[in-house]
Amino acid sequence: MRPYSHSGPRVFFVQKIPRQLCCEDGRQDCFYYESFIYPQPTLTVCVEGVALYMEETCYLRTISPTPLSLTLTPPKGIVREGVRFLRLNLVPIARKHHGDFFYLCVVVYNESMNTLAPSLRIGVLRGGPSPEYDISLASGAHVLKHLSEIHRPIDIYISRDGIWHMHGTAKSPERILKHVDVIFNALHGTYGEDGSVQQLLTHYGVPFTGSSRVPSAISMNKALTKDRAKMIGIKTPLHVVVRKEDSLVDKIREIFSSIPHPLVVKPASSGSSLGVYLANTRADLATALETVLSMYESAIAEEYIEGAEMSCVVLDNFRGSDMYSMPPIEIRYPKQMPVLTHIVRYTDDAPLVYPHTLRQPDAQEVEDITKQMHESLGLSHYSNSDFIVSPRRGVYYLESNSQPKFGEKSVLAKSLETVGISMEEFITQNLLLALRGK
Repeated sequence: MRPYSHSGPRVFFVQKIPRQLCCEDGRQDCFYYESFIYPQPTLTVCVEGVALYMEETCYLRTISPTPLSLTLTPPKGIVREGVRFLRLNLVPIARKHHGDFFYLCVVVYNESMNTLAPSLRIGVLRGGPSPEYDISLASGAHVLKHLSEIHRPIDIYISRDGIWHMHGTAKSPERILKHVDVIFNALHGTYGEDGSVQQLLTHYGVPFTGSSRVPSAISMNKALTKDRAKMIGIKTPLHVVVRKEDSLVDKIREIFSSIPHPLVVKPASSGSSLGVYLANTRADLATALETVLSMYESAIAEEYIEGAEMSCVVLDNFRGSDMYSMPPIEIRYPKQMPVLTHIVRYTDDAPLVYPHTLRQPDAQEVEDITKQMHESLGLSHYSNSDFIVSPRRGVYYLESNSQPKFGEKSVLAKSLETVGISMEEFITQNLLLALRGK
């Protein structure tokens, strides 16, 4: 028998598992193992799959619900990890005639060489003239905190009225950007996520994390992203776009005659669940549209689909993959609140749950669509997409975000945790991609 291997990350060890530890009736079972780690730099050890060997042939199935990871920093000499255990969920793939053992393949990704020069001048953009100003301040503070452990990042604060500051002093973007080699963009919403700051940074020749101007602008517009999804055969809720100059009476008549209700009303270009309302009646719809259009240029009214709200993150050029998708994260909120509002999403009332409650085919479809939309929209470095998964109707795509939030309780942070990626590693990876022009 030869161990499973493939191009890219190498197999670190293969452990034989007696078949009786795995169920035969389709249920999942679990076991614990101890690992032997040989001395080398900090590694992320990722359990990729369970392989069954028979007649020199490897049958590989992914661990359900997703690969698991464990980051280890072994001291010198051979270390027996006698106090650290990793709990695995196994998919039973054995049949009686397939032999008596599984083989567990543990794959090691050695990305310790991906480091940034200590002298690199890293600017972190946060704040900005956006309704998501406070969220951006928190995201930027989170990035600064993790960068400060190795580097001396430059905190570039942008006020609500769009004035740039460095070291507490108001300065023009041109003067500030002369002092940085690369920008980590922690802005959200208007200006930071709609292509505006991307155009400015490109004009001054400063590399930055995240997507470029046009993909950022498109992904910020929910109507355009829904159109793109439909073009490539992805399901999205029925919807109508309402603009400030439209007749509300005519639009309300059109919406109620063409879309099942209740309805979800939200800004066409906003994030963080800002300005989201549920409308059961024409009066509700009129009030919701008037409220949203008083603050935004356009609104979307779409059918409300009951189901699990999921969010999935994808990273570029990571762990040997052009696009590395993370397992979907389930966003739960109080049952008395049928839609996810900004207040609930950014409090403890909306816990982020993993493992999720999805069936494996639905979870895989969520990951696949996240990759498709990331590629179709031309997004770079990272993004996340949101979904509703109905038990009866399946997976529905809602939107993509080119600038996911970075706080400790964010979907991004939870996603990184599920696959054993530290925030420092995520930040470094994206700064490297920016510097390399990818």
